[in-house]
Amino acid sequence: MKRVLLRVDQEYGLSPEWWDAARAVSRSKWPKAVRDLIYTTHVVEAVVSQRDFAAFHRIACRLPGWRSGPRFAPCPLIIITQDDGAKARKA
Repeated sequence: MKRVLLRVDQEYGLSPEWWDAARAVSRSKWPKAVRDLIYTTHVVEAVVSQRDFAAFHRIACRLPGWRSGPRFAPCPLIIITQDDGAKARKA
């Protein structure tokens, strides 16, 4: 089963506009697996199912600031797909 690692891009992708918009979204709209990542500032990563990632991405990419970073790091998170037992690959 594939999983997705979401990690805050603390070097290039910090987008205060996106984080403010994400935290303004009702907690119940975000998949449970990403709520701590969104609402808790000391949480810097979450590993989620592909289904939870799809639900997260439907909301996240519509918020202002999602693609405001530089070309090589356009969004506020580093997104890496993982196969169980396999090496991580950048998405």
